[in-house]
Amino acid sequence: TQRDTVCAFFRDEAGVLRETEIINMCQACIRSNVESYEQGKCKGTEVYCDQQFRTAFCTREYFPVCAHSRDANGAIVSKTAGNTCMACSDASVEYYTRGEC
Repeated sequence: TQRDTVCAFFRDEAGVLRETEIINMCQACIRSNVESYEQGKCKGTEVYCDQQFRTAFCTREYFPVCAHSRDANGAIVSKTAGNTCMACSDASVEYYTRGEC
């Protein structure tokens, strides 16, 4: 068996794409919710906030993400959001990456 860490991608109950590190590809493959994986540790993949992920109601669980939007000059502005739902509920946020900013 291969013992290398993989970054697995899955969708949560709200359909938001998430990533998690799993000990090896065999463990990733037996999980029914894993859509795909890549070799190595997760790198903070950019996940874009599609219209379907924007909602006015979010849970208060703390799984921080770094939400990225643009200021009036078009420069990227980053701020930590409590979770993916909170990031995407802000209409100015274009995408987020895993973890705090």
